[in-house]
Amino acid sequence: MNRNELVDMILNGTGVFRDLLRHDDTGGEGPGTYEDWSDTDVVGHVVGWMNYSIDKLSSLKLGTQQSQEYQGLTTLDEINARIFDTYRGASREDIESRYLDSLGSYIRIIAAYSERDVNSDSFDTGFSMVMWRYMLMDTVIHPVQHALYHFLKRENYERLECALRRVSDLFELYSDDHAGYRLSEFSVDSDRFRPRFKALKEMFPDSRCVAAFVRANLSESE
Repeated sequence: MNRNELVDMILNGTGVFRDLLRHDDTGGEGPGTYEDWSDTDVVGHVVGWMNYSIDKLSSLKLGTQQSQEYQGLTTLDEINARIFDTYRGASREDIESRYLDSLGSYIRIIAAYSERDVNSDSFDTGFSMVMWRYMLMDTVIHPVQHALYHFLKRENYERLECALRRVSDLFELYSDDHAGYRLSEFSVDSDRFRPRFKALKEMFPDSRCVAAFVRANLSESE
């Protein structure tokens, strides 16, 4: 993997996520809650985690001091709640600006890493993967997983299938066992979501990426 290829993949993959801000998926329900995020809440969550990743990458490569913003928080849920509170109530325009700023900062920190660096697994990122996969995870895989879950929760199967088609090549490059499709942060293998996966499969019976997405998320595909 070279850095130009990585940046091209990130710009292509983030297009799916940026599309979240071009539609109103709230269904007229008003602002989201921590239990039921709006599309702007989803983007705010991703901005928070991308900034956290940028901070880590800067520390690993440039030796900068890591932020103490999340000091004292011991669980992912605590961090997610802090991020939610940080961006709650942001306008669509403001959250889009923040996201694009974070994306630009991420691409700039990638430029600090050499070709050898992005293919190395020696950096202590907290994940046992080569650096380019870690970078792709935080810029594309994790954000798009949130978009896919958001569409599934809203039963917006057309947008979900369109997103899957657009990112299938990247997701399969990231992991050849379709692990990128697995919505492990969410309780989707449940009675609440099984009918939604079934409806998705019935709407797109010939879609290879839909089939892979369903298999990755249900212990027993129906």
